[in-house]
Amino acid sequence: QLIPQQLLTTLVPLFRNSRLVQFHFTKDMETLKSLCRIMDNGFSNFVNGIRRVIANQQQVLQRNLEQEQQQRG
Repeated sequence: QLIPQQLLTTLVPLFRNSRLVQFHFTKDMETLKSLCRIMDNGFSNFVNGIRRVIANQQQVLQRNLEQEQQQRG
């Protein structure tokens, strides 16, 4: 899914301290399960940050639309 350009500027703080990590699991499924448990417990909050930014942007757009309608009305 594409992210609108105006939202990208508000996401910059989420990328500032990001790191790229690659894992290659061959047969050790227990290690993979352990990693998933750690990440499920709040270790990875990036997606939640994007959701908050999008929700805030939608609220701003809704308020602007309501204000325009009130001014026209």
